[in-house]
Amino acid sequence: MKSEVKQAKLCIQIEKDLTANRVKGLVDEAKRMVGQIDNYSEISLDLSQVQHIDSTGISFIIGLYKTACSNSKAFKLTGLNEDIFGLFRLMKLDKILEIETA
Repeated sequence: MKSEVKQAKLCIQIEKDLTANRVKGLVDEAKRMVGQIDNYSEISLDLSQVQHIDSTGISFIIGLYKTACSNSKAFKLTGLNEDIFGLFRLMKLDKILEIETA
């Protein structure tokens, strides 16, 4: 996972699939990133390199979204492929989250 602040956005890029065996380590790293950096108004989560996501990955995203909301930050998902976007639509998460497809 990579992060950088660009134009008041904390841009986080996920470099692997968001599945149960990978998410555990990402949770701590994301909390650290969000807590250490303060000069941003939006969290942008780039999923362009993610090909697969499971329920644990969805929980990770929702947790990050809730963290952003509790800190009065905007939240956006970017780079979703068709399959992952379809899953988000099926779960009606596209009604809650701001999403940009690839």
